[in-house]
Amino acid sequence: MKTKRNGILAAVLILCGALGLTTGCKSGNTNIQQVKGTLEAKVVDDSVPAKVREAMDLAYEGRYEKILDDTASHVSVWSLLRCNPEVSSEGFGIHVVKDKQVTKMPEMRHGNNPKARYDSQSGNLWMACAAMEGTGVLVERLHLLRFHDDGTAYSVATIDPYEMQQALCQRLGFTIDSMNVTFYDRQQALGTVTNTITDMGGFDADDPVWIGEQMSYDISGDSIRVKIVPGIKFTTGLVLHYEEMPTLSAKVSLADDGTFTIGDISFSPEEEVDTYLKAVERYLTDNKGKQYRSGQVCIPYYTVVGVDESNADDIKVWGDFWLDNYNISGDTLLSVSGGSHPGLMHVSQKGESFEVTSFDAVGDGSQFLPTAKKIFGDKFDAFQKVNSDDKKRNEVRRAAVAEYVKSHRLPVKMYKDYGWDPVKF
Repeated sequence: MKTKRNGILAAVLILCGALGLTTGCKSGNTNIQQVKGTLEAKVVDDSVPAKVREAMDLAYEGRYEKILDDTASHVSVWSLLRCNPEVSSEGFGIHVVKDKQVTKMPEMRHGNNPKARYDSQSGNLWMACAAMEGTGVLVERLHLLRFHDDGTAYSVATIDPYEMQQALCQRLGFTIDSMNVTFYDRQQALGTVTNTITDMGGFDADDPVWIGEQMSYDISGDSIRVKIVPGIKFTTGLVLHYEEMPTLSAKVSLADDGTFTIGDISFSPEEEVDTYLKAVERYLTDNKGKQYRSGQVCIPYYTVVGVDESNADDIKVWGDFWLDNYNISGDTLLSVSGGSHPGLMHVSQKGESFEVTSFDAVGDGSQFLPTAKKIFGDKFDAFQKVNSDDKKRNEVRRAAVAEYVKSHRLPVKMYKDYGWDPVKF
């Protein structure tokens, strides 16, 4: 059923994800400040403890932790945990093995949670290891290694954390409006976060935003990305605060001579577990949302009337489904289109992912009642109650929009339907 809305709509929550939004918008703001870096110089590793070098000449004896095991390429990487039962390795010591050829790298600091990935096509062995660790501090160094023909490993290039920090500082800027912090890549708005800490005297007037103390790498995909969490400095207190701050990431390209470039800076999407409800949201946004006049943002919302999860190949979700497309104008979402799609969603689960495979839609006009009774069956009375409750639907819509704005860090405070007063949240 595709009903154009003249007034305020409604139904039960959950947001979806058509990005689009304020990210990617050029800014004419001349008050953009550059972020500051906490690292004052290159991060030079301390001298390798002598006991680490001695321990690496001994048998494994359970002292090593395997951090990579690429059995197809016969490549593995091991980090030294302890020199002996009483002496820690102090975070130093890496063994790289290829075709049973062992390369000892006692000088490589690995920290508590090293990562490694081998690309058999390029022959590149990527590693991300902690250069600095402590309370509230995790600073990783990126390493690129390769192998000689005899299987021994050698270091090709690395990125010092200070140099990465400085490259990011040249790109990243911010503006502050009350409790809202908007981040920029040069003049390009990346997104806005709202900091609700009220007992620290407000943001520091001179240099409130810093990066450097939380810097890590994601080497799991085809491209390498550096990830940072900016810290906020308040007028009260001497430490940076990371609560309610976003994770920013950038694509990294490292050449053999050690030079590197960064690009594609963005807010990192938070990792979420997929569910059948998220599949429903994707379907509403990607399928039904495109049947209307397009907007910058699509926000579905709905009330679930019933669910049958007995068959993973055909999870049934009965509901009163709605969606709205919006454009962003200042601090307001302006509704440009939307409608109602009650019915039954058929969802299939494959592993950890879910997908809507078909949708039984309630008909329009004179077909509404007979098709609704057929589709909802013994749930028809519950559906009628939900579908006729405009007040409840408006509450659900408001909650859905507020949650979407928060999760996507949009700098808006209200939404507005044509001819109606704005609704604040």
